[in-house]
This record gives sequence, structure tokens and C-alpha cells, in this order.
Amino acid sequence: MEYIINPVKWNTSFAVPSEVVDKYLRLAGSVQIKVLLWIMRHSADEKTIEQMSDSIGVSAADCADALTFWVENGILIKSENIGSLDLKTSEEAEQEKSVKKEVTPVVNTPKILPEIEAVKPTAEQIAARGCESEEIRFLFNEAQSRMGKTIGHDGQAVLLMMHDSYGLPVEVIVTIIEYCVSVGKTSTSYISKIGKDWGEREIDTLEKADEVISELKAADEMWNEFRIKTGISTPRPTSAQMKYLNVWKNQYNFSMDMVFLAYEESANNIQKISFPYMDKVLQNWHKEGIKTPADVNKAKQERLLQATKPAAKQEKVQKKKSSYDIDEILKANNQTELVYKRKGDDD
Repeated sequence: MEYIINPVKWNTSFAVPSEVVDKYLRLAGSVQIKVLLWIMRHSADEKTIEQMSDSIGVSAADCADALTFWVENGILIKSENIGSLDLKTSEEAEQEKSVKKEVTPVVNTPKILPEIEAVKPTAEQIAARGCESEEIRFLFNEAQSRMGKTIGHDGQAVLLMMHDSYGLPVEVIVTIIEYCVSVGKTSTSYISKIGKDWGEREIDTLEKADEVISELKAADEMWNEFRIKTGISTPRPTSAQMKYLNVWKNQYNFSMDMVFLAYEESANNIQKISFPYMDKVLQNWHKEGIKTPADVNKAKQERLLQATKPAAKQEKVQKKKSSYDIDEILKANNQTELVYKRKGDDD
């Protein structure tokens, strides 16, 4: 072959196991090769999947799937004790920090389910479950049909573990898939994340699932209206913003016009969009029975009227005091000075 590595470039290099080239170079896809090379280059660093995604120009979900491929084939292992790359997302890392800070357990806290581990059931195990269980076969077929693509080993493993590890019935998992398709987010990591959340909240019946989906869709519609009115470019709300929207829509029963008025209050008073500030405004309106923009205007007029009452009262008191003022008495009688008359002077 006419090509060799430039000798200068050997000054900065890293090792690649021979097995990767000999056995997997033909089997692995371009994303999997990119992910493997990147992780080997940064094997001594503490990096996150988001940083990997930004660096190689591949979505975080696809990075996670590619890492799973190399773990399953024994090229990579996931260990926090040997200085290897931290495969957690930044959000998971923050959640882990917050859990470590807790000292006293909270009473009646929701159950916490483990993340679906990188080492998933083998293809043989999945095939065996499909042969044994008609509902598992139904789940795999429905998932592929609704997502319009072949889910493959990794997708099947996630769905199976959502059923076995999180205790979610097949019909509930199908409902999750339907929602993910409706919002255009069908990566296995996103589906798994919702499955974990529902498992912890024990959303384990179609009735509960339909209720949650209705809330999510209502919040999505509200967010789209909010974006149009305010000009915000963010396509979807954060989880915290979604919680606020759910409260405003489903608990307070506010329209988007009312939410927009709260947004204007925030922009006018603190010069920025603050959902906590908006929540405080809407919370006060809810307590006061203010339900429409007309109610808001009426309340403002009443407050202005109340604000002018002390001034009117002060003016009345001042007038009362002025009735004893010498200058005012002279003015009322068209005199320049007071004339004191003694009894009998009129005679």
C-alpha cells in the first residue's frame, strides 16, 4: 500500500485494540466508529455524552446507542472505579449529586427506579422472550409499526426492560411510544426516560396513562401558543416549565391570554421572563378569583381607586382644618383683617 502514517503524527497518538479492526470494522457503522475513537482519545478524561455529541456532531441518543454496541461486544466496559469515561449525561450527574446530598430520608417519597443499564438482554434472550410471550411479540411489532422503523436489538432490549424492570404493562408502553412519535422524539434513551418516570409514579394502567398524556398534550399546546404570543424560539419547554404549565392549565384553569398577561407582568417588573414570577402572579389571581383579562383590568382599576382614597381623605381633612385657618376665613368674608365686635356695637 502506498500510504503510511505521517511519522510526525505519532508524537500524539492513542491505542486501538486490534480486535476492533480485525472483527468489527466491517460490522460497525460510522457513528459507532466515531464514538469509539472519541472515547479512546478521551479515555482519561471525565466527559459527558453531551460533550461527545457536540464534538462529533452526533445526537446524544445515537451516541448512547453506539456505546451500548461496544459494551455488548466487550470492547468497552462501564466502570466508575478505573478512571474510565463517565457515561452519564450532565442531567444524570446533577441528579446523582443531589441524591448524595440527602441525609435524612423523606417520608412518602416516590420510589426510585434504576436506570436501564448499558448491558442489556442478549439477542438470544430477547428472541426467547418473544417466543414465550405473545404480548412481548405484540409490543415489538407495535413499536416498529408506530415508529415506522425497525427498532433492532437495542430498541427491543429497552422495551423489554421497561416491561420487566419498571413493571409497565405492554399497553402503557405502547402509549408512551405513541406520545414520543407525536412529539418527534423516538430515540431509545428518550423512551426509556419516560418509562422510568412513569414507573416511579406508578402510571401502570391505561386510565392513568391517558390522563398523563392529556396533561402533556395540553401543556404542549399551551407552550406553542405561548411561543407564538411571546416570540420565544425554544421548541419545547423544560421539565420545570412543563410543571408550571400543567398547574396553570389543569389546576388554575387559566387561558393563554391570562398566562400572557402574567408574562407581561414579569417583563415589565423585572425585565425578564421568569416562570416563578409568573407563577406567583397567576397564583395570586387564582386566589382572588380573577379568571379573565377583564377581571385583571377591573382589579387594577379597583387598586387605583383604593390608592387614591387616602389622598382624597387627606384633602378632606385639610379642608376641615382650613375652616379654622385665618386666611381662609378672611377670604370667605372678603376682608383683609378680622374685626372683633363687642356686644352692643351693632346698636
